[in-house]
Amino acid sequence: LSVVPLAAQSQTDTSLKLSTTNPAAAAEFRAGMSDFQNLSFESSAAHFKAAVDADPNFGLARVLYGGGGLLDPSPLNTELNRGVADAARATNNELILAAAYREATLGHTDAANALFRAASQLMPGDELLAWQATGGFGAPLSTTREFVARHPNFPIGYNTLAYAAWAGGDRAAALAAAKRQVELIPTAPNPHDTYAEILQWNGNFADAAAHYKAAT
Repeated sequence: LSVVPLAAQSQTDTSLKLSTTNPAAAAEFRAGMSDFQNLSFESSAAHFKAAVDADPNFGLARVLYGGGGLLDPSPLNTELNRGVADAARATNNELILAAAYREATLGHTDAANALFRAASQLMPGDELLAWQATGGFGAPLSTTREFVARHPNFPIGYNTLAYAAWAGGDRAAALAAAKRQVELIPTAPNPHDTYAEILQWNGNFADAAAHYKAAT
């Protein structure tokens, strides 16, 4: 892992430019990333698997497919390691991302966060990476508030803020954040599920039921 940031120093791209030349693989990967950042993980894993089927050498897609929670430990490790090895033959951006997602999937939080921070510095325009660089779901409330202030239209920030604010005792902020996520992506299931949970915990059972139904 210590080699990855050194290799990445030569990277000049400020956004992820996919190395795959297969249009179907690229399209499936982008669809997978869209679902991933909207917290539809099973759907995103299906898209990443389709990307790998279209281009078996697309390492980053293979790692993200492995991280979808659909594989047992032995094939998971095989997929993750092959994905990183394939990404090492692609761009430095893909390599560092593949390594970051592998470490995150394996529960190596410190290593993953360090790699996501490096990736975010290389690709500063990527809001998902900026969120992951904060620690993602594990970020403290103050950090999450700062992230949302900088990225007010990025839905996943409000998901994190909703739960962190609730855990911190700020019910009004939790409800507002969950509602805002629904407003930003009303056709995705997870925002409705999140809002339903916060509403239920707050005793708003009728509204919670309506959003659980919307999520379903």
